[in-house]
Amino acid sequence: MEAKQLVVTEGVVFNGVSQESQELIKGNFQPFFDQIEQWSKKANELVITDISQTGEMKMARVARLELRKIRLAADKVRKELKEESLRYGKAVQGAYNIIEYKIKPIEEHLKKQEDFAQLQEEKRLLELRIERESQIEKYSEFAPTGIDYSLLTADEFKNLLNGAALQKKSKEDAEKAAERARIEAEKARIKKEKEDAVERERLRKENEALRLQQEKEREEARQERIKQEEKIKSERAAREKMEAEKRELQRKIDEEKKIEQRRIAEREKARQEEKQRIENEKEAEAKKGDADKVLDLISDLRALKTKYTFKSKSNQKRYTDVGLLIEKVVAHIAK
Repeated sequence: MEAKQLVVTEGVVFNGVSQESQELIKGNFQPFFDQIEQWSKKANELVITDISQTGEMKMARVARLELRKIRLAADKVRKELKEESLRYGKAVQGAYNIIEYKIKPIEEHLKKQEDFAQLQEEKRLLELRIERESQIEKYSEFAPTGIDYSLLTADEFKNLLNGAALQKKSKEDAEKAAERARIEAEKARIKKEKEDAVERERLRKENEALRLQQEKEREEARQERIKQEEKIKSERAAREKMEAEKRELQRKIDEEKKIEQRRIAEREKARQEEKQRIENEKEAEAKKGDADKVLDLISDLRALKTKYTFKSKSNQKRYTDVGLLIEKVVAHIAK
């Protein structure tokens, strides 16, 4: 029991903390120290040197996660105990700091062991990427961008490298052929320029004679064009005057048509109104002669309401409904 107390209190400052609080801190944190001692031995025995040690890597992960649980549990206890008082919290923090100080290096060690294969693979890919980028650098103009060369298989990278080399050679061959063609074209151009100079002088003389002839013809054509333009202007003016007179005449005709149409419409409206007035008078006169007949019709209809007698209630109800309908008919007639 004394040995455990020494482990717990090693490096922890208890100044101003009551004996009861000290015992509380020891009681809460001692299990964590005990677990650290157990896992520390296991962790130190785990040293991975080859990627084939997958079992050891899994054990390292298990150990690291267990230690993490211990640390998180200790942290939870720390937070709970620190609420007692500031001085008590300092002692709790001190105990936790020791736990964290002891666990963190072990966790880091185990993390390295756990990720050993991944780190080795990343190192291999980095070295491969640098090597391949160096190989393809002289063909960079023909190499695709945005590709991680370390992810390609050996055959894929070889095909990519050979393809870029072929493209570069094709470009260089094409440039050489283009240069040869340019030299030949330059020689042909100089020769043609000399021939063209002789031809141009011949054409100049012919063109000069042709120009003089064309100027004479143009002047004659210009004089003729002036005459034709004056004639066209005169004819156009005459046509425009005639068109204006025709438009004015048509405007007057259209205006007279509109006036006549309005007169006809007004006469037709007056005729229809007179016709309606006569029909209304005839209808009023006819109604005066039919007044007595309408009264007799109403009397006959109402007599039907009492003409028959029924014994069954259903027929009596129907007869009553008929009476209501008769009154509606009478009301309609009396309008």
